[in-house]
Amino acid sequence: MMARALELAGKGLYSTTPNPRVGCVIAQGETVVGEGWHEKAGGPHAEVVALGQAGAQAAGATLYVNLEPCNHQGRTPPCVDLIQKNKIHRVVAAMVDPNPQAAHGGAKLAAAGIGFEHGLMEEEARELNVGFVSRMTRGRPWVRMKIAATLDGRTALADGRSQWITGAEARKDGHRHRESRRPTADRTRRGDAAPAAARPGRQPPRNSGSGKNYRRRECLDFLRR
Repeated sequence: MMARALELAGKGLYSTTPNPRVGCVIAQGETVVGEGWHEKAGGPHAEVVALGQAGAQAAGATLYVNLEPCNHQGRTPPCVDLIQKNKIHRVVAAMVDPNPQAAHGGAKLAAAGIGFEHGLMEEEARELNVGFVSRMTRGRPWVRMKIAATLDGRTALADGRSQWITGAEARKDGHRHRESRRPTADRTRRGDAAPAAARPGRQPPRNSGSGKNYRRRECLDFLRR
């Protein structure tokens, strides 16, 4: 069930920032009665979507979620209150919430008589939200660096000719990481939020300036976030 919750959470990989990616599964025994995922900041949380789908079948069920249910009023109400209202019997979270404003939802659930435990697939949950965890615990973003160079430390031939050093899979992976952290405003307005790497044959947009200066500006913009 937790593996499915993580799979659902991954659907928000390119859309939930600055919120974490969260997926939720509600089950009666081995039967799933509701599931959902957090799609975007300001939208319904994963637990809210799953509880809405489960309806009356949520009573007495177990709720699996990759991040401890929130315990504060932000743009949406606390998830712990809705969990209590729907008479969930037990909550299993992969990890506790590192956000001090939203944390301690598990303690509130336990105080209300709802079973709470965490730690199931915690490593996978942390990896999925590594940037969020870094911001909450270290006060800075999680930076991934991709460097492509030949064995002699060069990025082009002696005559200035330059072409990809890495293969297609490495380029796709690099694009995926970049797009997940920096979706461009123009693609968002068009509703075309798919990562550039997922569109065969299409390269990420390039600045009209020199490649060197563009990459420098891009890195600086990234680190300021």
